[in-house]
Amino acid sequence: MLHTTIKCLRGQNPFVSNNAMFVGVAGTMSGASVVAIDEQGCYIAHHSSPRGRGLVWNLVERPQRITAMNVLLDDLACRFNPPINKEALCDRLKRIAIGMSGVDWRYPAVFHEVMSHIGVAGRYFLSSIGEVTYCGALMMAPGILIRSGTGSTVYGVNDFGAIHLTNSWDRVVGDQGSGFQISRRLLNIAACQADGRLELQAADEVALELARSQNCRTFTELHNRILDAQEFQGRSEHVRLIADLSRAAFTLASKENRLALEVLDRCAAELVLGAEAVCRKLGFTGARVVPVVLSGRVLQNELFYRTLVRKKLYELANKAGVSFKIVRGEFGPAVGAALIAVTGNRVPPPAQVVSNLRSTLPSREIAPELYYPLIAELMDDSSNATRS
Repeated sequence: MLHTTIKCLRGQNPFVSNNAMFVGVAGTMSGASVVAIDEQGCYIAHHSSPRGRGLVWNLVERPQRITAMNVLLDDLACRFNPPINKEALCDRLKRIAIGMSGVDWRYPAVFHEVMSHIGVAGRYFLSSIGEVTYCGALMMAPGILIRSGTGSTVYGVNDFGAIHLTNSWDRVVGDQGSGFQISRRLLNIAACQADGRLELQAADEVALELARSQNCRTFTELHNRILDAQEFQGRSEHVRLIADLSRAAFTLASKENRLALEVLDRCAAELVLGAEAVCRKLGFTGARVVPVVLSGRVLQNELFYRTLVRKKLYELANKAGVSFKIVRGEFGPAVGAALIAVTGNRVPPPAQVVSNLRSTLPSREIAPELYYPLIAELMDDSSNATRS
């Protein structure tokens, strides 16, 4: 009872040893974040790993995943005031929710093995990076998340709590509109140019820009580097390297390269096709306005791609008879995972928990990774209505 009367200053650590503690983890190819809160939603501590120390699902690399999770929780424990160790953190933990890229739902026993090694068996909630991103941005209220990073997903929730998602199969048949798929299409063009199947100046420019983006002299040298990454550094590094090549598409688009523009237009259309399926499956029709959050490295960093996606959302609005409003999310994926840990399910968190989070989280200036990223053109909400 004493704890519920404590007035926590913003960013202060309100930890009391006998309180239940909930931890949220968000992991992608490029990095990972973790945050701890109590059952009232008051902030305790957080930590973010450096870029390159990602946390993704991988059966072959599960020893590395165990090590990565242990390191992440060790680092979080060190952020407590006063610092504690990982064992003490796990002793006080009620539930941990983990959202990561590439989760293979066919092998729950493998993830249980990883959690047992860490010491939290029976107290974890496994989720996807798209789901925890949605929960952080919209807190499971009705709307749509369109995410394009290394992979992609379109995730929607309606008024009845029904959920539908698209695009998130795997990199062979899914991830449409993602950085990985943008890169794959460019690499196919460059391969056709290299062996003579495509003799166009625009194809020459694609091959040259791809190679240059990784400090290679030729496309063949770049191709060898990609193969070496798969052979010697593991699948995760191989996928990350390919996805990073998507930046070349936007460099080429700024130079009006016809092939790059076609690739980006097609990928944006595939993302919005996922949104169309979500609208249909969840019954988003009529005069209602559906909030849409744009997320993921590619959409957040590339204005050109955001503009393409917004344009195609306008077209979908006219076709489907629904209005969209692109909005800023509130919290980042790690906070979304922590909220799922508190509720133990895919439901909106209690209003008091959200209120306590808002008042106790460190400010955006101190901990930007705990918040939805700032996107310049979303600052003025009045300019973001997509009308049918």
